[in-house]
Amino acid sequence: MLTVLVNAVWAKDTIRVDGITYTIRSLYKLTVEKGEYSGDIVLPTSVLYNHNSYAVYEIGEEAFKDCTGLTSITIPYSVLWINKYAFQGCTGLTSVNFTNNNFRSSITILEGAFYGCTNLTTISLPDNCIALDRFLFYGCTNLSSFIIPNNVESIFQDAFYGCSSLTTITIPASVVYLYGGHPFKNTGLTEIHVAEGNTSFCSVDGVLFNRDTTTLIKYPEKKAGNVYVIPNTVTNVGDFSRSENLTSIIVPNTVTQFFETFGFENCPNLTSVHFPDIEAWCDITFVTSYANPLYSGKNLYINNELVQNVTIPDGTTEVKRYIFWGCTSLNSVTIPSTVTLLREGAFGYCTNLTSFYSYAATPPAAYCFNEVDKSKCNLYVPATSYLLYKNANEWKDFAQILPISGEWRWVKFLDWDDSLLWEGYVEYGTAATAPTTPSRENYTFIGWDKDFSNITEE
Repeated sequence: MLTVLVNAVWAKDTIRVDGITYTIRSLYKLTVEKGEYSGDIVLPTSVLYNHNSYAVYEIGEEAFKDCTGLTSITIPYSVLWINKYAFQGCTGLTSVNFTNNNFRSSITILEGAFYGCTNLTTISLPDNCIALDRFLFYGCTNLSSFIIPNNVESIFQDAFYGCSSLTTITIPASVVYLYGGHPFKNTGLTEIHVAEGNTSFCSVDGVLFNRDTTTLIKYPEKKAGNVYVIPNTVTNVGDFSRSENLTSIIVPNTVTQFFETFGFENCPNLTSVHFPDIEAWCDITFVTSYANPLYSGKNLYINNELVQNVTIPDGTTEVKRYIFWGCTSLNSVTIPSTVTLLREGAFGYCTNLTSFYSYAATPPAAYCFNEVDKSKCNLYVPATSYLLYKNANEWKDFAQILPISGEWRWVKFLDWDDSLLWEGYVEYGTAATAPTTPSRENYTFIGWDKDFSNITEE
């Protein structure tokens, strides 16, 4: 009688073949597991075990993490899943090769798969790759060239973060989505190109835009040239961070929003921001202080004139957040009587501000004077509102609060024991209004000791 042996196969059974550790993840499929690996490794397409052939299908999470002696790896077409941080910290890895057998199924390569592979210079992903996950090549500082496969549809946040040797890249026609902003922060890029036929994005002079050029997505950090003129089709401005050559930026009045969280962080040579219209500038939305080009640029020019004194337009009820953040050219600000709210950071880090004029009778709610030296900045307010400002949050911290116009005298009414009955500004040459008649036990009030019908002295 012929005996047929049928072996039970259990997922997670661990085997080791030719120095590679695997787990049997399902019938006839293997996952490469964590181990101490070094040298040049060629993964097989399949492994024979217990008379069964198992496809090498998956590379497990952190399978090769911190294998600093690993110098190259060849990944077969059978691998269709590479887990998170599979090769993180493989600082000796210089090349990654994928064999391509026109496999129809797409390969999934998860976040941070090659995170921190600082010596990786060569990698060519297979044609069945349809997405570049976030942090995929994070910190691959020696990756000097990379071709995005023509079937990639999505590229995720910071996929190429820190690829400082990468100087140019082309987004293929297949790419539809850039998730989480864009993938090209802190790189060596001088130009970003977009292939013809892409329906979502385009490139103008090496700068990345959406297809209809209404949104500027990314200005390459190492782009040559000192002055950049934003096209007048643009309404939304994104990332200029770490633009090391940029000294001046010219913004059209079509722009209504700066949307990138760290949009102008660390632009070390940016010294001027140009805009045509102060009223339109006051209407722009900045999502953070870093999103404002003044964060790095410091000096605002309206119609080519340096803004030192600014008057917020009449009828304004709310001064928007971060609108003049970091504007060190600013010496004086005037807000109209209609303003009721000064939003966060509106005048933050305006460190040369010496005078602030508020025509609002009621002190506006204010959260806006970050790092303004209020001991050196005079606050001018309606004389009749002096005490309101003197006791209002943010405003009361100004060392000098003065009448906004005219000639005024400071008048105090004191009781018999020098306790204060009333104080405030009275216009020169006019009468002060006496406070409520005071009372004192066993005494009769008979008047004041000084005439106040024509105030000319303090």
